[in-house]
Amino acid sequence: STAGAAFKETTAAVADLGYMYYTSGSTGKPKGVLISQGNGASILSWLSSDSEQQWNASHRVAWSTSVSFDPSVVQIFLPCAFLCDQVVFGQ
Repeated sequence: STAGAAFKETTAAVADLGYMYYTSGSTGKPKGVLISQGNGASILSWLSSDSEQQWNASHRVAWSTSVSFDPSVVQIFLPCAFLCDQVVFGQ
């Protein structure tokens, strides 16, 4: 059991890897795209500030895309940043 276990505090630099997704782009050949912590944070900051909606924990956000599709990153991390509920749709 890990109950009561101490966790080591860590820090992340803006250049550290935030996430990776695969895309075929215009070539049709799958390739991994690496997104840094800083770029991911910039995307989320822009999306949250550009919206007429003021994000807060009372919101529920639909997660409607596959995790293999890059827009899912926003559907996952933007609600997490504001402690929103996520509603996951089945197939």
